[in-house]
Amino acid sequence: MELPQLNKFSGFRKCFSKTNDLLVTGKRLRYFIRYEGMNKLLSILLIFVSSCVNSQQKTGEPVEGIPVFAYHRFGDDRFPSTNIDMKVFKDQLNYLKENNYKVLTLDEAIEAIENENVKPKSVVLTVDDGYKSFYENAFPLLQEYGYKVTIFVNTSYVGGNDFMDWDELREISKAGMEIGNHSHEHPHFLNKQNPAKSFREDVLKAQSLFEKHLGYFPGAFSYPYGEYDRTLIEEAREMGFYAATAQRSGVMSPESTFAIPRFPMGGPFATIDGFKRKLKFLPLRIRVHSPQSTTAIAEEFVFSVQDEVFEGSVQCFIDGEKRKLTRNGNNFETAIPESSQRRQLLTVTARHKKSNLYGWSSFLLINTNNRE
Repeated sequence: MELPQLNKFSGFRKCFSKTNDLLVTGKRLRYFIRYEGMNKLLSILLIFVSSCVNSQQKTGEPVEGIPVFAYHRFGDDRFPSTNIDMKVFKDQLNYLKENNYKVLTLDEAIEAIENENVKPKSVVLTVDDGYKSFYENAFPLLQEYGYKVTIFVNTSYVGGNDFMDWDELREISKAGMEIGNHSHEHPHFLNKQNPAKSFREDVLKAQSLFEKHLGYFPGAFSYPYGEYDRTLIEEAREMGFYAATAQRSGVMSPESTFAIPRFPMGGPFATIDGFKRKLKFLPLRIRVHSPQSTTAIAEEFVFSVQDEVFEGSVQCFIDGEKRKLTRNGNNFETAIPESSQRRQLLTVTARHKKSNLYGWSSFLLINTNNRE
């Protein structure tokens, strides 16, 4: 099979124009081809030119990370659970500006991580779903501050009630906002009979619509409802996305680029004080021994901490409630309470010995038998 012509893309977004078959940026090479004359995208090669950042990190040393925040609606109090008050949002932007934070798109953040060039006080702001309130309320404010964000769009909703249309998406894209793929139909992929097949078909449909209306294919992906498993991670990699975000709290690190944790900024979490606190957390590497996967049924949460932390500082929270931990060798254990919720968030925090700062990690547990 003949490989496409090599081209170097010089833009800041990970997107592919109709003439750019190959993207070369830092350590990443991705080949894309058209196959069987169909208007679909197939990734056939992903190469890391130099050694992976993950392999260079010594066990016990705290990794450099970047906090990522997830927003949905802005100044729309009809939906309080996903909304942030505009005064609070402006206070957050003011805090970033006054304290010399560097606001990055997800693309820029991944580039910094892969090149081992994470600057102090880096942060990423992301927005899911493409609601009209972003365009009407947040976009003008972000332009005023000179900040760019990554916004994930589910294409079937574009132009619908409360959602941006393609003209508005083109406008924010030209202004420097990074557009990401949030699927076409925004389904629960893990409940499909064949999740991998459904994922690929749906996401390729979204990519074709992005190409048609924006002229490029987004390179970042966000799992609908933040739900993922190993199969969906592998599909996202194989389709050529450079990163994917999930619904779990924590700090992005080199080890989490296809299940990027994000701190939610909606409802009770959308405060200036909480925002300030979460900016100061570091990544925390944990190894989860049980559950075996994000969709496994388990009665216990069993994990070990891979970083050097003060032993007495290790804490666990399940859906925000502190849990009693039992020590068993190198492992920590706690019971997982029964829940009627579809998703449970298993969170671990601990204080790093080297920096004396707290690290944060979480594991998303999904009960696919429970509906939203």
